[in-house]
Amino acid sequence: MAEYDFRRVSPTAFKVVASLAMYTDVSSAKSMVEELRKDSAVRTLMDGLASVRPAPESAVYFEARYKAINWLLDQYLDKHSSLKVLELAAGFSPRGLELSSNPAVSYVETDLPEQIRLKETAVTSLLGKLPSALKYCAADATKPDEVVLAASTFSSGPVVIVTEGLLRYLTLDEKNQLLEGVRAVLETYGGCWITPDIHLEKWTCAHASFSRTVDLVGRDLLTNYFSSFADARSFFANAGFSIEEHPLLEHLEGKISSLHYASSEQRAQLAERAVWVMRLK
Repeated sequence: MAEYDFRRVSPTAFKVVASLAMYTDVSSAKSMVEELRKDSAVRTLMDGLASVRPAPESAVYFEARYKAINWLLDQYLDKHSSLKVLELAAGFSPRGLELSSNPAVSYVETDLPEQIRLKETAVTSLLGKLPSALKYCAADATKPDEVVLAASTFSSGPVVIVTEGLLRYLTLDEKNQLLEGVRAVLETYGGCWITPDIHLEKWTCAHASFSRTVDLVGRDLLTNYFSSFADARSFFANAGFSIEEHPLLEHLEGKISSLHYASSEQRAQLAERAVWVMRLK
């Protein structure tokens, strides 16, 4: 079987940052989209995605997971003198752009070569020049050697690995490849892995855009989802991780600017969702 071309997933990164820019108060997302649209090829792609871009209610989840991860990183920094983040498949998330202004933070973002070059160009244009604390590395998150090489940018640890929106696109085998790279980094540097990517099969019906996303990426995403939280816990525990679960909306009351777009069903789903902080056992 031919290896899947993950470049097919890249347009979803535009959908996420555009959704944050259009429907939320994440101002850095607005700046990112404005900069990206200066590239004619990107502008054509983003315009072409009009039929599959997220509905307003999708922005609620994107904003919640973005701010939940930020809250956890803030808590980490409150307890440590520095924060070193390796974000895998970072897409066009503005998190690194925001956090790299803090002198206590070192941030490394990875993505596929074409996408990470585009991100670096956009951020460099926005800031005038890249801060020394913000670096971009081409790496496929499912290739352990490339993940380890990206982490080598750090001279020491601990390192906080972040994945946001990645796992839903990975098959079981690809998830295991991702875990191999994550384990290798944590074994070398120490630290933890933060992800909100625990997607359950039962939630697909709550997203009207699900079938359109399946058509866009060209693979059956439902088979990549977990059947239950117990299934997900078993998967990661068997891979050697301990799990600390944080409700997605914990500490975010009144901070999700797009929440008014959410239906009652979506609010119930958001209340079920969590961000997991995982460490090696």
